[in-house]
Amino acid sequence: CPQVEEIRGCIEKLSEDVEQVKKQHSAILAAPNPDEKTKQELEDLTADIKKTANKVRSKLK
Repeated sequence: CPQVEEIRGCIEKLSEDVEQVKKQHSAILAAPNPDEKTKQELEDLTADIKKTANKVRSKLK
């Protein structure tokens, strides 16, 4: 079923994005003055995660 594959793909993307967020958090916590680029990347990742999660949620209804 293509819809099942799409949901699996979204869940895989969520997993990868969460790993990236963990790395970004570590970088921010390790740096005395984290740069704006790192903070912006973290915000973008968080927005992507929310968008993907909402997509999965709507497909599961």
